[in-house]
Amino acid sequence: MSHEQPPKAPAQASISWREYIQWLPDPPSEPTSTLVLTSPSRRFVDIRLAKPTSPDEPELPNEGGPFSRLTWAFAGTSSTVLRPADPTLLTNDTPLIPHCTWTHWIDSHAAPNRDTDVLDEGDMYPSPSNDGRTLERGAMVNPATGIRQEYEECWVDEDVGVGEAVVVMLEDEGAKGMVVRVGGWCQGILKVVRGEEAEVSVERWKKGDDGSWRRVMKVGRLWLPCAVAWEKGLRLGQEVSYQGWEWKVVEAERAS
Repeated sequence: MSHEQPPKAPAQASISWREYIQWLPDPPSEPTSTLVLTSPSRRFVDIRLAKPTSPDEPELPNEGGPFSRLTWAFAGTSSTVLRPADPTLLTNDTPLIPHCTWTHWIDSHAAPNRDTDVLDEGDMYPSPSNDGRTLERGAMVNPATGIRQEYEECWVDEDVGVGEAVVVMLEDEGAKGMVVRVGGWCQGILKVVRGEEAEVSVERWKKGDDGSWRRVMKVGRLWLPCAVAWEKGLRLGQEVSYQGWEWKVVEAERAS
């Protein structure tokens, strides 16, 4: 019996937007604004916001609510190995495709102190049209039905360029947080557990053409130290006091 480990895919920073999700055999749709920022060391923040359902709603909530607009947010680390592809899903001769596992460290859906229980993995196939998109295929519980179903998600990567990648983390009694900046985007999540109750806050920031940063989304009443991620002279291991907690810079490097 062979005990060889499957080969690992090379790691790199990424800015990934979801184009659609399809719960098979239903047709594809995209009811959210979903962005995933992943650092060179594979730390990520994934935030999914429901699109507005009426003209009175903003494109993204940016004043702390309503919380109903946050469909899911989670952060953690990802890992990738290469494994044989299903030939019926490919239009080229690629023999191996990445199989990704996302280990949740913080999860807005999870019960207090059960964040790491979530099973999240999928196979990543290049789009048959070779247009730079990636099709993620797997199976997980459909929140609309409560039933485990096969799904397909289409992801489009934004060019990272030669930008900075910064990760700032918090782990204190009852509180966990992660802020990830890749290039011109930054996202953060903070989850605070008090007894049987958990409070979650998320933010998303964008760098403008003039070099200034502006917040484009905020849900929750707590504040995150996203601005730290674009400060000059950040050092690995540097501690940052913010809102009574001590955050730590765990990554600070070029993103490309």
